[in-house]
Amino acid sequence: MLTEIFAERLKWFDPNKLNYTKTAFTIEDNKNKPENYARISININQGEAVYAKGEELCFPCLQEKKVADAIIFHQTEIDTTLHIIECKTTIKEKEWTHIKKQFQGALISAIALHGVLNLKALTNIKLYTAYRNDRLTPSHNPDPVLLKTGVGKSSPPIVTDWLNNHIGLLSLPTISHQKIQLDNTGIAQTELNLNTP
Repeated sequence: MLTEIFAERLKWFDPNKLNYTKTAFTIEDNKNKPENYARISININQGEAVYAKGEELCFPCLQEKKVADAIIFHQTEIDTTLHIIECKTTIKEKEWTHIKKQFQGALISAIALHGVLNLKALTNIKLYTAYRNDRLTPSHNPDPVLLKTGVGKSSPPIVTDWLNNHIGLLSLPTISHQKIQLDNTGIAQTELNLNTP
């Protein structure tokens, strides 16, 4: 019979692709151009984390090949929270549509990985978009006329879910979504604390 011990199952994976820690760590997205670089510091106050770059965990047998930049499992003695992070330089309508596909691909890959690792019950999913420029929020858009709708019409759904703090993916109607503003060098101004509900 296969072992159900998490530490043993973790050994099944390449340690260069799947990382384990009980302390602070950093997610870096080293794009080809310095203007696309992103780095987010993550602190763990309790429990443990398993994390990897999204493209390292894309299962070839899955239909959705697009995945977010980072997949993080934060496990305590009780349960597991999944954190998915995507980094972009500028958020516009086209990019936001693409990010949601990347979130979806990462979520499917993460669910598969969660089972293989035999982690504690998955009780929470959180999505994060790290960015330098926001062109979807009307107050941040240099040409807000492009985001206006006709009289009596509500905001387009693509803008609405960016402005809210949650989005729907797959059969999940509301998943927490947090924006992480990067500075002009691509570094997050605040730490992402995995223990925050």
